[in-house]
Amino acid sequence: MMIEQSIVNKILEVQRAKEFIIVAFCGAADLGKTHLAKSVVKLLESYGVRSAHLGLDNFLMDRIMRKKRGISGYDPRAHDIGQMVDTLENWREAKTLKFHPYDHHTGEKSKEFTLINAREVLLIEGLFALHEAILPFVDLSFFFYANDKKLQQLKLEADLVKRGYTSEYSKKIYWSEFELYKQNIEPLGEKADFRLHLQDKWQYTLN
Repeated sequence: MMIEQSIVNKILEVQRAKEFIIVAFCGAADLGKTHLAKSVVKLLESYGVRSAHLGLDNFLMDRIMRKKRGISGYDPRAHDIGQMVDTLENWREAKTLKFHPYDHHTGEKSKEFTLINAREVLLIEGLFALHEAILPFVDLSFFFYANDKKLQQLKLEADLVKRGYTSEYSKKIYWSEFELYKQNIEPLGEKADFRLHLQDKWQYTLN
């Protein structure tokens, strides 16, 4: 069974008891959360379940400001948690969500707004999707895991391709960001309902 189908089955089980739900994908950067979230939303739509995906990176401080303040994206201070909470509260009230999309390559938010209308399932994903302030909104959650060697490989690759970093700069910041991951992100996995272990690109085991 495709991993998307396994996840959708669990979402449909929860949704039978509660018409409108929020599903969280949490975990380190570059493990495929966004890709899988979009695939799950597409599959849910094929079942007639109105769904939408909201990346929490859209609430991330612009890269140039993070550098000025010496704050990593793995630090919760780099994320507007308050705005995330306000946005999820609006969704609960069936209001249209409005936000500026974040571009990982430029490290900036778009000047144009993106809108998400009310849906039965909202799938949120990001480093802090299981932050203590977000957790009360979440009805079902999945944490993405990878071993330390795989994390390093994927992070260095994504820094070059997705973020446009030089290899030297990526290696320079890697270990400090890895320590922040261990401190701030990995413990959130204990709060998840299920865990997705990355075996290879787009390949996961669910438990």
